[in-house]
Amino acid sequence: MSTRTNCTVTRSASRYCAPVRSPRISWRDSSKWKGPYMKNDIPKDPWDQEYVYECPGKNNPSSYDLYSIGPDGRAGSEDDVTNWKKK
Repeated sequence: MSTRTNCTVTRSASRYCAPVRSPRISWRDSSKWKGPYMKNDIPKDPWDQEYVYECPGKNNPSSYDLYSIGPDGRAGSEDDVTNWKKK
């Protein structure tokens, strides 16, 4: 399985990147990829907040952090929903 990182910078200078994995198609054949793609904007979390995506991650430095700030709307609090185990 090949892995690479695809990063872009948004107008607000936030850095978004995601690991791209291709188990069956080599990068030379990437023109064959037809999706799936999201048809609309990324949905908000259940508390109507944007998800936070950081790459490389602070908690997952070899990949990415993805989290919701949870119902209290404060990052770093106990109710955050994360893709890493909390200490």
